[in-house]
Amino acid sequence: MNSFQPLYDIYPQVISQTPLEHHSLGLHTQIDFFVGRNIRGFTGHFPQFALLPGVVQIDWASHYACDAFELTGSVVSVERLKFTCPIRPESAISLALTLRESCIEFRYFHRITSDRTQEFSRGRLVFA
Repeated sequence: MNSFQPLYDIYPQVISQTPLEHHSLGLHTQIDFFVGRNIRGFTGHFPQFALLPGVVQIDWASHYACDAFELTGSVVSVERLKFTCPIRPESAISLALTLRESCIEFRYFHRITSDRTQEFSRGRLVFA
């Protein structure tokens, strides 16, 4: 039996995911994560102030969108990308995904209270 465990993980630990729901804006789901210190994206970015690079956030959004909405195409462009606050190690965050035609709108955030959130980033992924 192989007891090898990777030193780093590519994707964060999923805590929960809401079932797909139809909204006026499209098909929606939310995934809650715990982003541990062992995420590969933190490596070297930066030793004194670790933060999750934007390219990793885009990759995660694409990965989880393809899984949730059973998409088979690939991302051909990223639009309306905005980073407002860094995602740090040892954080509980949520990823909201909404499927609208051939694009996915994504938003990373942390719920502070029932009616208040801290947004980390948002954007739109256009699929082929």
